[in-house]
Amino acid sequence: MSWADGVHGAGTWMAICGIVVGVALLVCTVMLIQMTYRDRSQEPFSEAERELRLRLARGQIDLDEFLKEQSALRR
Repeated sequence: MSWADGVHGAGTWMAICGIVVGVALLVCTVMLIQMTYRDRSQEPFSEAERELRLRLARGQIDLDEFLKEQSALRR
C-alpha cells in the first residue's frame, strides 16, 4: 500500500510546497510587523546604566548600591 491510495503526482508536491511557502510568508510578515511596531520604552540601556552594570560586574559596587544608583538614574 502506498500513501494516499497510490496518488503520487506533481499536484501533491505543489500543494505541500504552497503550504510551506505560505507559512514562511506569514512568519516573515509577523516578524516585520513586530519589528516595526515594537514598544519604544524598551530601548537599550543608556550609557550611564551600562557603566553602572559594568561596575557591578567588576565588583566595584554591591547589589544594594547598584539598585540605589539605578533607581536614581531612572527618575
